[in-house]
Amino acid sequence: GGAVTAEGLVYTLYSALRLAVMLLCVGAANALANPRQALKSVPAALYEASVAVVIALTVAPQLIESAQRVRRARRLRGDPVRDAQAQSALEQAARLIGIEDVAFQYEPIAAAFDYERTLVEGEQTVLVADIGGGTSDFSLVRVGPQRARRIERKDDILGNHGVHIAGTDFDRRIELAAILPAYGFGARGPSVGGAPGREVPSAVYHDLATWHLINTVYAPARVAELRGMRAFYADPRQYARLMTVVDERLGHELASGAESAKIAVAEGGATRIDLSHTEARLAADLDEAGAVHAIEGDIERIVDAARITARLAGLARRQLGGILLRP
Repeated sequence: GGAVTAEGLVYTLYSALRLAVMLLCVGAANALANPRQALKSVPAALYEASVAVVIALTVAPQLIESAQRVRRARRLRGDPVRDAQAQSALEQAARLIGIEDVAFQYEPIAAAFDYERTLVEGEQTVLVADIGGGTSDFSLVRVGPQRARRIERKDDILGNHGVHIAGTDFDRRIELAAILPAYGFGARGPSVGGAPGREVPSAVYHDLATWHLINTVYAPARVAELRGMRAFYADPRQYARLMTVVDERLGHELASGAESAKIAVAEGGATRIDLSHTEARLAADLDEAGAVHAIEGDIERIVDAARITARLAGLARRQLGGILLRP
């Protein structure tokens, strides 16, 4: 509240112009030079704002282009004329590269074709499971030798459902369970009066285990906060390892190690994870039982999504002819 004066308006305008000039300067430096080098010359008080500007100016063109693509896709969706035009363009492109027999099909149906070819008679309803990197999706599809001759199979898709849990979530759980305890995750602080110490703050570990949040751990304010947490740890080695990861920006290496360990356990039942890039001879072990325990909650949610798919289609479990896992 308060009175609006000419002096106040002039000061506000001056401040806005000064901020605009700063943004233009940072933007120009970002366009003409390496962003890292440009940020090194920014005063400390303006560092965080400058980082935000550099990121915004770097990402903005891609965001605009992506938004335009999404807008074009939305215009095409649900319009039979545009759908036909898009399909015709795809067909022409396929024929130009030498593909003569071109037919279009719904994705879940296409995934069920190989199984359908093995059926000699009868009709079945199968659950097509697509467990990817970020989502697990399910479709109930009706298949059979007689239906295989049809081109239009839309009515054979009986239900769809999915959940935002998949491979990257498994990696995160495994990193938290098998790797990050060596860096202090779940550790306790010093004992006070004979009582057990408090558990050290866990936010930094969850961020280190979440791919798109790893870089937030390296922000100057976050690093300053972590440097003040030394007294929280009863074991100074765990804190030293954590700060090595932060100072040398090794978060993505730890995440990649979790993914590799997941694959190794799936293929061989057990593995040793090399962590010597943070401390000489440091390693962690992971076996099948440990991996299953780490991801069992996520597995149960994925299974629930499959159950919901069947329920949405009004089918009981005994009515399913099989489960197909898409490669």
